Amino acid sequence: MAASGQPPQQYVLLGLRSLRLLRTLRLLTHRRVYIYVSHLFARLKIRASWVALVKRTVFTIVFAHCNACLQFLLAVLAEMPDDSWVVRAGLQDQPVSSQYFASVFHAVSQMLAVGHGVALPVRNSEYVTFIISLVLGANLYAVFVGTLISVIEDANGSHREYC
Repeated sequence: MAASGQPPQQYVLLGLRSLRLLRTLRLLTHRRVYIYVSHLFARLKIRASWVALVKRTVFTIVFAHCNACLQFLLAVLAEMPDDSWVVRAGLQDQPVSSQYFASVFHAVSQMLAVGHGVALPVRNSEYVTFIISLVLGANLYAVFVGTLISVIEDANGSHREYC
């Protein structure tokens, strides 16, 4: 039995149902959505570089959310063992909002490589997600900084023409 009294099969089913939500990300690949958003930004006269910056920001936030949920889900699927980061951080009996914000903080800290998050990894699954979070987060950060530099250079168009 799991720590909350529910059988672990329910957590597995919950995890599988959660994976179905990833199918909604396919909406972003539909041509109509892309055309609609492009027309919206063109009508609002927003520069393409700012659009790219907004897209990168939204993607980073979505990735941080998915990363946080995955890390918490791994602890739940393992039935909250005493050595999981969730238990060591004292989150197992906290409200869902506290668990979510701590998980997001944990994921973002790892993604930005500014720390190990709420607790150091101990379990093998935690190490794997920690490494993936570091690698993908570093790449996202590099792309975000590159996009930001591009936006700044684009804003200074007169300098670019004469240099």
